[in-house]
Amino acid sequence: MTDTTNSNPASTPKPRVNRWLAIALTASVALNLLGLGWGATRYYKHREMARAPFTQLEGRFAKHLPASAAAAFRTELEKTREAIGPLAFGNVRRDLAAALSAEPFDAAALRSVMDRQRARMDQFQSGMQNALLAAAEAMTPEERKRYAEKLGRVGKHWDGEHGRR
Repeated sequence: MTDTTNSNPASTPKPRVNRWLAIALTASVALNLLGLGWGATRYYKHREMARAPFTQLEGRFAKHLPASAAAAFRTELEKTREAIGPLAFGNVRRDLAAALSAEPFDAAALRSVMDRQRARMDQFQSGMQNALLAAAEAMTPEERKRYAEKLGRVGKHWDGEHGRR
């Protein structure tokens, strides 16, 4: 009795995968990974900004400060953080939306929400000014001069002069 099945692995035809299908699948996986990475990055950054909205503004002022001045700046700013809590704008939007959608409309309630936010922003601005003053007091005259020059260079960008920084 002869075995009719082919036991020679070299002679069995290999399944042929369409080359374009493999390329499309690889591109699809790459795009999905790119989208997933982008979304995760956005989520992480948004979450971090919601936790500590002070840090963006703090970083802009503090990154060019000498070490001792930066420590004084951050110490003073921490006092402000403790006094007013997080500046979570999501809460403000939620309160504004509630006041705007209330029936019957209550202008006094809307004004109250806006006044509370204005008071918190005033406290924040005062705290930033106190922090900058503490940093300036901690610097030597030469350090203050260098810091002022750096602030002046960065400021030109915001004044519409797109020259060097």
